[in-house]
Amino acid sequence: MNVIKGFEYNDCFAQQHSVDSNLIFGHLEYDLEVTIVIPTFRRGNMIREAIDSALQQNYPTEKFGVIVVDNDPQRNCETEKLMTTEYKQYSHICYYKNRENLGLYGNWNRCFELAHSKWVVLLHDDDFLFDNFLLEAMAFLHQNNSCDIAVLKPEMENWLDDGMPFKKRNYRSKLPILSIIPLRPRDYIFLGNYFGSPTGCIFLRKVVLDQGGFNPSVYPSADTMFMLRMAMQYKVLLYCKVLGARRIGQNVSLNIDVIIKCIDSRYSVVAYLLKYFRLRFLFLRRYADYAALDYYNEIRRDLLPSFTYDLSKLNITSLGLFSQMSFRMISKLYRWGKKIEGILGYILYNFK
Repeated sequence: MNVIKGFEYNDCFAQQHSVDSNLIFGHLEYDLEVTIVIPTFRRGNMIREAIDSALQQNYPTEKFGVIVVDNDPQRNCETEKLMTTEYKQYSHICYYKNRENLGLYGNWNRCFELAHSKWVVLLHDDDFLFDNFLLEAMAFLHQNNSCDIAVLKPEMENWLDDGMPFKKRNYRSKLPILSIIPLRPRDYIFLGNYFGSPTGCIFLRKVVLDQGGFNPSVYPSADTMFMLRMAMQYKVLLYCKVLGARRIGQNVSLNIDVIIKCIDSRYSVVAYLLKYFRLRFLFLRRYADYAALDYYNEIRRDLLPSFTYDLSKLNITSLGLFSQMSFRMISKLYRWGKKIEGILGYILYNFK
């Protein structure tokens, strides 16, 4: 993966200006406080729970809206029939269809273009929010409005899809309890992408537009690269409240080709950051190999036990037992440091 391209500014909104989005129904005021945007592509009935969770928020309807952006240009498709039949009567929802398929990240970017509120919540079409999501998250943002927060990420439960219907299976959480923790690029080196998927993230819309949006050229890691770039310039916070659920399985998360590309991305980004922060001294020089190996083992342990792959095909070299144990200890010490930071953050933001 071209890591340098991922960290460079790129106006991804300008790249798709020639493709319009048709408003099928709905109208939202421009002075809304927050908009929940749901990008979708051929989800049919699966999107129903995501939309219902957005519409049924325990929050004043005059303060928020919901925008569904359909990346399937085909008219009268299953999703359009569902939307016009079940949701057209709601006053605080809009439904758009792109005239051309903008791709995964292109559709995310279009969502931010179509929303006009100060804050935007990105919700994947197979995930859902708890009823108190906006009430809790917006209360936190109002309380700490002077802190210049660009992204707030409430914790989401991770549900592994073992078939239909979904079976709730929480695998290992990487977030410490009682945590309000700033995300820093160095954290990615020693903890991996513990920030997680951007689903459920509350973005300051102006910042996303100023940063050019998600760059499709670094698929499938455009979300990770965007968050790291944001964290280098703005305040990005992890919030301790569990306010929604992320489902894994009925999307590209468990696609073998995507997993392999994510392992390659993990190695490449860690190697880049080690060099960027001048941490490539003798002892840490091989840490990128360990990070990729640890991520590979995590996938097999938590998500896909049957997955096997020869990491040498990605130029990732094997490590001796002593090196693995040493790097594992470094990671654990770093994690304990983040836990302490989380407790201090909890005290700072809740008992000030």
